[in-house]
Amino acid sequence: MSARSARRRRAEAYLSQPYVAKLNMAIEAGAIPLIPGAVAHLDVKHDGWCPKLRGGLCRCQPDLEVRWEPTAEVQA
Repeated sequence: MSARSARRRRAEAYLSQPYVAKLNMAIEAGAIPLIPGAVAHLDVKHDGWCPKLRGGLCRCQPDLEVRWEPTAEVQA
């Protein structure tokens, strides 16, 4: 297997995880706005049984929470 095909397989495995699709849908729906210059932290809260917690791929439906850092304008 070439390095390119190995990278492609890893990318496909990552994209197949449920929380990645959920995150992309939230961004596309405007529920998580993309604001230039803003910093957001995404908390992905996996179920206790999820293989992701042991280094595997996610198979649960985790909760997603976004926390925004205040910008310089907000702090002033």
